[in-house]
Amino acid sequence: MEAQESAKQLGCSVEFMGLKDINIRDTEEAVNRVRKCIEAFQPDCIMTHWFDDMHPDHAATFSILRRALLHYLLTASTKSLRTPPSIFCCDSLGSIGLHGAFRPDRYVDVTDIWGKKIAAIKVHQSQPLSFFLEKIDQQCLAHGKDRGVRRAEGFIYLPIFGLPDNDRQLG
Repeated sequence: MEAQESAKQLGCSVEFMGLKDINIRDTEEAVNRVRKCIEAFQPDCIMTHWFDDMHPDHAATFSILRRALLHYLLTASTKSLRTPPSIFCCDSLGSIGLHGAFRPDRYVDVTDIWGKKIAAIKVHQSQPLSFFLEKIDQQCLAHGKDRGVRRAEGFIYLPIFGLPDNDRQLG
């Protein structure tokens, strides 16, 4: 699969939830699958889609994660709150959401790994690559300009339960 090969090139792993492209829905089954993953991995940091993303699968993914995370945080065996992972939302295609522009508050300089990133994206032969590669390049150049580097990825930090973000930084 494309996602597995792409992840392999980046030195990552992929966990599939059994949900289908262009048909992801916020259901109890999906929430339970994601909650079980969070319990198994106990991540310090989760990167997900932006809550205002125009793509229905991306919006559903965020909604599923939000509910799964709440279940995870409130169902500790000790009946006390667990420490929440840091949550960062990634940019949408074209930095456009249902209610306005994506405005990142965190950046990661991707200048030095740009070739590796593009190689991982090019694995996705089922996608209209020339269109996506151009948009991704434009976005990363724009975020890089905002950050004072050649290319950067932008993220929005989500403070879970209003926790301060003083130690919640990316790259």
